[in-house]
Parts: sequence; structure tokens; C-alpha cells
Amino acid sequence: MPVQFAMTPSLTGATLDRILGRLTTAPIAARRALRDWCETDPEGFTRLAIERLAGSPHTRTSLALASLLAQGERYLDYLADPAKLSPPDAVNVARLMTSRDKRFYIKLNAFTSDFLPDDRITRILQIAEGLGAAGLMVPWMRRMTQHPDEYIRQKAVMIMCQAGTNPLLVERQLKSPDARVRANAVESLWTVHTPAARSLLEHASHDPHHRVAINALVGLFRRGESSALGRIIYQARNPSPAFRVAAAWALGLTARPEAWPALKALEADPVPRVRESASRAIAKVPEPPADRPIETPAKSRAELPPELHTETLSPPETETVDALVETSDGPGGPQFRLIR
Repeated sequence: MPVQFAMTPSLTGATLDRILGRLTTAPIAARRALRDWCETDPEGFTRLAIERLAGSPHTRTSLALASLLAQGERYLDYLADPAKLSPPDAVNVARLMTSRDKRFYIKLNAFTSDFLPDDRITRILQIAEGLGAAGLMVPWMRRMTQHPDEYIRQKAVMIMCQAGTNPLLVERQLKSPDARVRANAVESLWTVHTPAARSLLEHASHDPHHRVAINALVGLFRRGESSALGRIIYQARNPSPAFRVAAAWALGLTARPEAWPALKALEADPVPRVRESASRAIAKVPEPPADRPIETPAKSRAELPPELHTETLSPPETETVDALVETSDGPGGPQFRLIR
């Protein structure tokens, strides 16, 4: 007698687990039960199936569920809802769905809209970034670079720059009046090792905004540019507190013992946020041996001011201000407005 599964109005996760458990011993009956459930209660089935797929490996069971979900488009609403899935789980489920739904990107492009709530647009951007799929969503992604929400605009710029590795695209974003857009465009070049990318990083290293300039120096450091670390250390003496905060963050990223003297000096900075940034960064940097002198790294020592040629850096002299107000924060450190 063939195995049968009773379908009741109150189907639960336990019911789904029981059916999935019979996929090996009674595959025909189990698949039929899953199809019937999907047709009679698509909302409930989709919810439970997505919950099972989130965070799970790509097994025979998960592939069977994904194949059923692929017959419709309802699952996209769950992927795009930040209240239902965390970003890593949404990306994991989306990756699984791409393996079972040949029309996944067609459906996703149809699902996207310029008028979706901001939190759903953000989630779709996270999925596109996680899947490396920006190149398959170019028209919508390009429109998102002009979105009125600052975070969405920055995220779209970074994803497009990373995906396209097109120097012209990055160069266009570096002309943006929005410093965060410029900083994200620069960060997208960190993994691009071409002469054009190096030229853009060098140009951006002279940007007047701390996030843009320091991000560019980090990019040059990751490319192995011999002068980059010395230039970051030089920025640790910048009169701008925002530049010193960003420089401390960058020195922590380098994890080089040569950064230790500069960070120790910044720990004595008169501005609290600079000291905090330096303390976080110095925990990532190995302390140099006491018997080994640390020289200031630079392409040419003549390129740096004389005070940076010594082993010990003294705390910088800063402008006198009545108040230092933080206006925003980011990977390159906070932005400040000086109130005299």
C-alpha cells in the first residue's frame, strides 16, 4: 500500500519535517504531499520552507523544497523582507534558489521597483552583492545610485563599482559631491589590481575628505605600494581630528609593527575620539621588539616631514576649538564639525 500523508488545515513545521524525513524511504508520496501542500496553502508552505532553507546546507531535502518554491514567485517576497530573514540567511536562500530556479534573476528584476520601501531595496542590494549579481541588474542598480536615501545610494555605488571593475564608472563616482559616495567608490577598488585602479587611488588619496583620502591610502597599501604606510602615518599628524581618527583606523588595518609608534602617539591625542580610535587600532598591531628600531616607512624619506623620520612621534598640535561635534560615522572614521 502506498504511503499517504494526511493534509490538515493546521500544517506545522513538525509536519514538514515528517514529510521531508520520508523523501528517502517514500519519495513519491513525500513529493506528492509537498506539492499538495504548496498548492493548498502556498503562504504557509512558503513560510515554513524558507525557514528550513535559511542557514541550511544544500542537501537533497533543501533542493526538493527549493524546486517547489521555484514554481512560483512568492518566495521573493520573503527574501526581500528584512523582518523575516537576516541578511546572511537571505543570501544563502537566494543562492540555493539560483540553483533550482533558472528564471531567478528574471523574477528578481521584475520584483524590483524604484518605489519599494527603503528596507526592501536595501535587502535586494544585499542579495545582489552576496550573489555577485550586480551585472545582471544594471538598469535598476544604476537608478539606485541616484536614490534619495544616502545609504542606498552609497551601497548601490559600491556594488556596481565592485562588480563592474570599470575605471570609468569609478571615476564618475569620484566626481560626486557626496563624500560617502566617493569613499565607497574608492573602497570598491581595494581588490582591483590594474594600472587604471592604481591611478584612481592615487588621485583619490589627495581628496580633502578624510574618508576618501584614507580609503585610497588603504587601497594603495593593499596593492603593495611602498609609500602608502608612511603616508598614512603622516596623516596621523593631520591638524584635522577626523583625519587622525581615520588614520588610526587605517593603521589598525595594516597590522604592521611600523604603525605602533604613530598609534601610541595618537593614544595621547587631546581629542577623545582620536584616542578611542587609536586604542581600538593598536590592539590589532603587533608591538615591535624593544631591541629593534622602527623606521618610518616611506618610498622616499625626503617625502615626509623631518619630525616623522624619528622613532617616536610626539602628540600633534591641534587647533583650539570650543566643541567638536560628530555628525556621522563610517569605516573611515567619523566626520566632525568644529564649533569655535
